[in-house]
Amino acid sequence: MWALGWHQCRYGYNGTADLEMSIQGYKDFNLPLDAQWADIDYMHDYRNFEVNHDKFSNLSNFIDKIHDEGKHFIPIVDSGIAQRKGGNYSAYNSGVGRDVFIKAYKDGPDYTGFAWPNDVVFPDYFREATNQWWGE
Repeated sequence: MWALGWHQCRYGYNGTADLEMSIQGYKDFNLPLDAQWADIDYMHDYRNFEVNHDKFSNLSNFIDKIHDEGKHFIPIVDSGIAQRKGGNYSAYNSGVGRDVFIKAYKDGPDYTGFAWPNDVVFPDYFREATNQWWGE
């Protein structure tokens, strides 16, 4: 039922305190709330699966608290993986190592698109290896 309920999401949360204020606003005005979303602001360098611990240092405590209140937390995950060639980004590096990204053309290089993190690559979900990689 919660999936059809009241959800709050927006771009521009500057830290865990903003998420807490959002939840508190619903309480203050006696409004129902089932799920609090976090847009890409929570990410470190727009990287899927990495949290900006400077701004969202106590995110796990916040999540535990709203779970205790029967609410859900949903972090947005982008479809594109930030392309960080030569960088220390495990999601990108492991994807390259396992050759799971969509190709620009048959047997060509990975297709590079453009989104929030600038250059991005896209997982090729038509391949079982990609689904295995994503799940891990």
